[in-house]
Amino acid sequence: MLWSTKAILPVLWHLFGRTEDGRRYLLPAWFDGDEPFGVRRTGFVRKPILAREGADIVLTRPSGTTVRGEVQGYGAEGFVVQELAEPPVFHRREEGVDVSTVVGVWMIDGEPSGLCVRESRGPITDNFANFLPHVVAG
Repeated sequence: MLWSTKAILPVLWHLFGRTEDGRRYLLPAWFDGDEPFGVRRTGFVRKPILAREGADIVLTRPSGTTVRGEVQGYGAEGFVVQELAEPPVFHRREEGVDVSTVVGVWMIDGEPSGLCVRESRGPITDNFANFLPHVVAG
């Protein structure tokens, strides 16, 4: 079950968070209440371990302002906190709106197998996001 929940994020950070030369390829993540010193000052996102499509996520910016995902009652099993990295925002001229964009990749046995682009009208990807699937053919 670890593979399909947000609980994988602190595990991945612990195992692969930094390279030997100090570079970061992952965002720092930890279980709520175990945060490393100083990380919350940069902004953070609190995510229920078991949830879907942005539900019950709280994004806190360095300024202290917050953005909340749709409240659906997730979180009884606990939360993961991750350093904030807001997605890029693009303006869609034809619709006159700004969208935040994230990319997801599916891997099978270490090989890329699929790709998706999701666009939301805010920084939290929710169940109203445009979903653009792609296939990686080899």
